[in-house]
Amino acid sequence: MRYVLSFVSLWLLVTLVGCQKESFWEEGEGDKVALEFDLYQANVTKAAAVSALNDKALIKVYAFKVETKTESEIGAKTETGETGTPSAEGTYVVGADGKVTAQSGKALFLYRGVYNLYFTSYNEENAPELGDGNLVTVQNEQDFMYTFMNNITVQPQKAGQNTMSVTLTNPFTRLCSQVAVSVKAASVSPVTVKGLRVNFITMKNLSDSRTYRLGDNAWYSDGVANENNGVDFNNSVAVGLPHTSDPRKIVLPLSGSELQFVIDLTVDYDKNGNGGSVPGHFVFNATARKTFLPGMSYSFEFTLKFFGDFKETELTLGILEFTEIKNVTDPVGGE
Repeated sequence: MRYVLSFVSLWLLVTLVGCQKESFWEEGEGDKVALEFDLYQANVTKAAAVSALNDKALIKVYAFKVETKTESEIGAKTETGETGTPSAEGTYVVGADGKVTAQSGKALFLYRGVYNLYFTSYNEENAPELGDGNLVTVQNEQDFMYTFMNNITVQPQKAGQNTMSVTLTNPFTRLCSQVAVSVKAASVSPVTVKGLRVNFITMKNLSDSRTYRLGDNAWYSDGVANENNGVDFNNSVAVGLPHTSDPRKIVLPLSGSELQFVIDLTVDYDKNGNGGSVPGHFVFNATARKTFLPGMSYSFEFTLKFFGDFKETELTLGILEFTEIKNVTDPVGGE
């Protein structure tokens, strides 16, 4: 009889273990869920400038499991940004039609649960890499953008499936500035300009690299101006028409830098006053103290008043700035 009781006890123990295991899987250790994304959408007027992610731009997504905290722990948290370790990450690529798909083998898979999701992009084919302390390093000419979603409950969208479509509730925010430069010949000059070609324009004394921490709404580190940091604008232009730098250059925000411009021009001009045209190579230097703010666009407009070879040449500079309409992006992801 004791043998039978022992057998029954063993069967009960196995049954209990099985029940505990089933409950454990239901709490989130079952099959992972594959996430798909649609970008934030907003209605804009026809006059509004729409800034979308470029074709083939990569988006990195980092997921952080939300741990249960007491009210006192939640109230004590005063800093922003994520300092923990990501539960998982994924990489997605934007298509020409404005939709994204996961890069081969790099979709974001998560167990059931509640997560904070952080999205970063350079708006190009290279993806931001996450460093120590959940920091992303950004250089000039990298169009860094971010957005995030908090407290997202991950679970299959339909019974029997392992996918979930998520629509972002915020647009991507650009943290860098955009700069355009134009050069034109004045309508009237003491020496007639027959033709003007911009060989290159260099803008120097820009910021060193800066860092962004996941979850923040601003830069984590400040930039310092360095005359060795610069960007080049290259194009050709006809006389009297502005040289257009398209696309605009992306630069890091900077406070009150003494910007240095080197403007290299080939000027065709009436050297002898007889209606002829002689080419000449001229290099001009200009400075302008300017602050670049995140999400702002700036335009530097140079106008050349030409006095010929042996007299001082006047190069005037006008500066325009305007607020960019914040990156309203096309829908991407699922149908």
